[in-house]
Amino acid sequence: MLESRHLGDDSIGLTIRKADNGFFKKYVVGESEMQTLLTMDAGVKRGSSQECIRDNAKTFHKQLLEFAPADHNQEEALLAFLKYVLDKTYVVIVATEDFDNAYKIFSSLNNRGLDLDTPDILKAILLEKVSEESKLNEYTEKWESKELDLGRDAFRSLFTHIHRIRTHRRAGSSLLKEYENDILVNYSTLQFIDDVLVPLSDSYRTVLTANFECDDMAQKRRINLLLRWLNRAENTDWCAPAIAFLSHPAYSASANLVEQFLKKLERLVACSMVLRDNVNVRAARYKPVFEAIEESAEIAISSLHNSLNDQDKEGVLRALHGNVYGERYLQYVLLRIDSDLAVGNISPSLDWERISIEHVLPQTLTPYWSDDWGKDDLHEQWVNKLGNLVLLSQRKNSEAQNYEFERKKKVYFSGRMTEDGSIIACPITIQVLETPNKYDDRGNHAGPGWNFETVKRRQDDYLARLIGIWEIS
Repeated sequence: MLESRHLGDDSIGLTIRKADNGFFKKYVVGESEMQTLLTMDAGVKRGSSQECIRDNAKTFHKQLLEFAPADHNQEEALLAFLKYVLDKTYVVIVATEDFDNAYKIFSSLNNRGLDLDTPDILKAILLEKVSEESKLNEYTEKWESKELDLGRDAFRSLFTHIHRIRTHRRAGSSLLKEYENDILVNYSTLQFIDDVLVPLSDSYRTVLTANFECDDMAQKRRINLLLRWLNRAENTDWCAPAIAFLSHPAYSASANLVEQFLKKLERLVACSMVLRDNVNVRAARYKPVFEAIEESAEIAISSLHNSLNDQDKEGVLRALHGNVYGERYLQYVLLRIDSDLAVGNISPSLDWERISIEHVLPQTLTPYWSDDWGKDDLHEQWVNKLGNLVLLSQRKNSEAQNYEFERKKKVYFSGRMTEDGSIIACPITIQVLETPNKYDDRGNHAGPGWNFETVKRRQDDYLARLIGIWEIS
């Protein structure tokens, strides 16, 4: 381990942004904390500047150890290295008055570094206009604190959502140009940060963390459960209307309005996935919703409800009646059913990191299953329907997929065992475990209990639940 020493002047040669400067001074400039930084695996937010500082420190430390190994005079070697850097390094300033050109130049020079994103350029454009130093520091800190709260990736996405909220359309090829032409012309720097960036960033954080606050604990749980569902959707187009609604003080102050809005939004998102709406169809569905949000909460809720017509509902029902295995939306639909079966509508499957979908009646018809499923094309018609599918919290076991029913229940569908020996299984899977085998009057095994009547009954129950949840009768 290289020793941390001050070689000369104790003054700090580099000051970074205020949000990270304390971290930098403690771990990089500080004489005794570098070793802590190099071994730090926790305490820094993933994707943050502080994570980059730590990773850069590790890289430099590794390279310097190769340059000045422990069996050499490290101080002499490092002084020689610093002298070489100071003698051979040049700073070149490239200036342009046009931000488009500045972005192109930066991208060309920085093709191996961190991409300069739209938020970075907008920050430079806006804060350059603030002449008063105290205001500049205040609003720089506001901007950077919101980026730190969300993380760089989510903060980048926020600007796409803001554009959509303000223009009611998807961004074209140049988000930066559209900001300059359609959004920034309507705000001063301080107005944009105070009236747009801060409130919408706060709402986005509520959306992503599913952490809406209200006095009624039962209602709070229901609202945040809806946000958890929305965060499982296969696209993020729903984020912008959710942010727009929650950032409106009069709307977010009423938990009843928030719950109604999110319930209708989740309905639209789920049905849109089942209908396989493409990006343009989704954009057309959301456009009147943005316009309605600007009028009133009640009109926005009504607009969401009317975003699905009778033809859409028929399309959703037709898809869910059919062969759903292999569809991208299937996991979402099964998880939705699973939670509806659970006490309090919260199933353990909501917290599973790994989820797979399995057939009870196997895809390959073996002799064991043939008596019940080998005639009238029953197997082909029902094997890939909702009623025959379950959720697993582990990887599929190809050897177990064709097991006999009783054995399959014991070794495949029994759930995950906890430290105290109890079994965690989701409600959909518990239904399978509770389905008995068939026996004749003498107690002899007469075939799997997982027969046509069982699967049909489950299919009808699941469809009825989804019809009720999404109001698509």
